[in-house]
Amino acid sequence: MTEELGNYETSFFIMNVPTKADLEIRDMADEDFAIFFHEYIHFLQDITSFYGYMGIYSHGEYMRRAINDIYVGPRRFNVPLEFEERGDFVTINKRIASLSLGDKEELNFVIIKDVFIEKFPLTDIFSIPELHVLAATNKGEEEIIIGAYAIRENMAYLLERKCTTKYRTSCVFPYQIVELLAEKMCPGKLNELDLIALCDMSLQCSVPGHAIFRTLEAIANGNLVVNKPEDFYDFIFSKKTTFLGEEMEMQRALTVASKLATDHLLSYVRIEILAQEYQEWIDFTMLAGVGMRTQHPYFFLDMARSKRNKENQVLQYIAKNIGSPQMINELGKRFQLVTDRPICRFEYLEAVREIEYLFEFGERKCSLRPWCRMSPDGAPVDARCYNAPWKRCDDEQLCPYGLLWRHWKLSGYEPNL
Repeated sequence: MTEELGNYETSFFIMNVPTKADLEIRDMADEDFAIFFHEYIHFLQDITSFYGYMGIYSHGEYMRRAINDIYVGPRRFNVPLEFEERGDFVTINKRIASLSLGDKEELNFVIIKDVFIEKFPLTDIFSIPELHVLAATNKGEEEIIIGAYAIRENMAYLLERKCTTKYRTSCVFPYQIVELLAEKMCPGKLNELDLIALCDMSLQCSVPGHAIFRTLEAIANGNLVVNKPEDFYDFIFSKKTTFLGEEMEMQRALTVASKLATDHLLSYVRIEILAQEYQEWIDFTMLAGVGMRTQHPYFFLDMARSKRNKENQVLQYIAKNIGSPQMINELGKRFQLVTDRPICRFEYLEAVREIEYLFEFGERKCSLRPWCRMSPDGAPVDARCYNAPWKRCDDEQLCPYGLLWRHWKLSGYEPNL
């Protein structure tokens, strides 16, 4: 969602809900609950979809390559980092992740005039299919790329409308674009539950926009008949896919991708004092996510058919048995749903994100300052937090950024300012 309505940081398990209230489900106002619910759907998309797993994996591969390149280079290195292609596909995977995400610009008015696939060349022999729509919008005629970002948002908004009563009306793009696309390509054939399943099914693919287009095209041509929303899941889980050079069942591909993502998440934090609670949370959450997907593939449909607001039994079950990401209100207070399951120190995942921003975009300030000011474990904030947080790695009292910089053996390495 937009910052005003809340947001969830994909691959880093961080949820922001713009309210001064505590983020305890039973005490939330219905309006706050609707925002929480929408962002919680994004968390579930992260831990139960092939696209989510590969996003986590892509971040991990990037960080591993970045740090290894720094080790063999000069002590002072330039940012953003520039990689040479070495056959490990790190740069290509990053590019695929960016392209498959699609556009993010919000549009309040969209009338689709044309829909088509355009292939974007990544190398001389490999291209990625992008889903484009030509549309009349409130900003004039635009060509919009529909990718995972819009698909995730429209799916979450559909569930929000089904499962909450005090949701806010959201703009057409990205929050309703799949609905318009379906009506354009196969008018009158899909209801809201069908669309939830269609979006969710597409997220089990590496390029969700292309999956959406081909599925709608098959429905329009009569090559795929959908009698109930479960048919989307039955269709994709009946297929085999090629993953890591091997043909395998979809359920196995999901399990393998989840394990790859888990391994990267675990690799970030192997600090003895923190590792156990962090690793227990990661292991449990990722296993629970892929288990729910492979054993109960229709769970989002069950959620959509359940009671609304806090009485939704499927949400209650998942929240109690899986828990939540880090939830932050607008006062900067941090919460996790109370469960019998492991809890996690999420500030270290946030520090991973901050260091990745340095490597990829040259971002020099650390946005964990509010956490450090409020937490009893936080280090004192000073000028370095704004322009050189890596220099804190030799402090006696370590902040999360400085701790990871030291933990990753980057002490003595600095970006050029």
